[in-house]
Amino acid sequence: MNKKLSLKEELEKTLTERYERWDDIFQFGTNDPSWADGVNLNLVRNHILYIKSQIEEQLDKQDYPDIYYKDVPSKVDYDYIARPKEIKEKAVRCFNTLEQYPHLEEVLASRMYLDDKELMNLGIFFLINRVKGLKEAIEKDDYVTMRRLSRDSDTILESLEEAFHKIEEYKLKEGRQLSLFEMM
Repeated sequence: MNKKLSLKEELEKTLTERYERWDDIFQFGTNDPSWADGVNLNLVRNHILYIKSQIEEQLDKQDYPDIYYKDVPSKVDYDYIARPKEIKEKAVRCFNTLEQYPHLEEVLASRMYLDDKELMNLGIFFLINRVKGLKEAIEKDDYVTMRRLSRDSDTILESLEEAFHKIEEYKLKEGRQLSLFEMM
């Protein structure tokens, strides 16, 4: 019987944690870079169902913990996002900060005279795509992408500064100057 009590306590603890996790995601969301909060909520819901089935398989009905009788959360729309207004406000602030960077246009214009391989070698390719992607995500209300791309705006600014210096070094090394077309 002691073994069943310890099993009961473990199952109860795990189930309680899963309910708390579901509530936390529903209220505050996640930082998942690839999936909306609804996907994660439904995954946690499946965990709850699985743990309840484990309780049914491994415990006698009179030993079920009280948490077992708590209602299973409903399925959520997979596109559900917690706190979308905050995500968008943060993304807009981040993008506005990036737009204030004095050499942003020059970094973005580098794609006109550097090929993808050169941009990759200089570490600029993904940075350019991040800036463009953030703007597009804001325009399209793509909250998952906004959440992913607006993290660490200070780091993005540092990366822009590094990119600008790499471009300057590259131009000096190659002995090139921007044409008027490239500057526009």
